[in-house]
Amino acid sequence: MARDGRVAVEGRTYAVSNRPGGVTPYYYAGGEVAGRRVPAGWYSVPWWMAAAAVPV
Repeated sequence: MARDGRVAVEGRTYAVSNRPGGVTPYYYAGGEVAGRRVPAGWYSVPWWMAAAAVPV
């Protein structure tokens, strides 16, 4: 992740950053989620927990 920003996925908006902060306290180490490459970084919510629980 190169900088702070926001990303919209399926109608939801998430804050993202390359460092921890008040709005981005959750770290994801990067990898693949539901067949898509996801960069490492700090996120506003731990969205990957719900994504990992969905059977493929």
